[in-house]
Amino acid sequence: MLTVTARTIERSRSSYSTSFPIDDLTVRLEDDRELELVVKDLRWDALLPDARATKPRFLFDPHRELGVYHALLDHERFGTARYYGTLDSKGDDRHALVLEKVPAVPLTQVGDRTQWERAARWLAGFHAVFADRVPEIEVGGVPLLRMNATFYRRWSERARRFVRDPRLDWLVTRYDTVIDRLLA
Repeated sequence: MLTVTARTIERSRSSYSTSFPIDDLTVRLEDDRELELVVKDLRWDALLPDARATKPRFLFDPHRELGVYHALLDHERFGTARYYGTLDSKGDDRHALVLEKVPAVPLTQVGDRTQWERAARWLAGFHAVFADRVPEIEVGGVPLLRMNATFYRRWSERARRFVRDPRLDWLVTRYDTVIDRLLA
């Protein structure tokens, strides 16, 4: 194992946080190299206010994202950000992900549809690589999100709990057709 010592570390809040806060880290090593990193805090209590108000607890599992970056998103194979490590303290619910900071414009700020289509194609290809390996991945400790009929039905039931509207009732009675299309 290679040990490298940091000479200085500068940390600031990233302007690109979405559901969870992300900090930018500049690490200057003893050999004068500099690493630009991001640290994503994956604790439930760290969720940003809008995300906490809308994200269902059943979707929350920090081990999913930690596991995907650690076990599946190989930088050399997929061109993703380099994975530097995780903080996974099960006893006190501290979870964080440390990645290479990629100098790029976030997709949400790109108006060019072809870039969105390219990202969607990349994601479809990534899923295709692992589609036949789901049981193996889960046995390896990555708790994947299963988007099956039960998962989709849960959303319609959740909507009914929050919205009292006959139009929603009408839609929910026909939702199995939507689920069939999603699964196809």
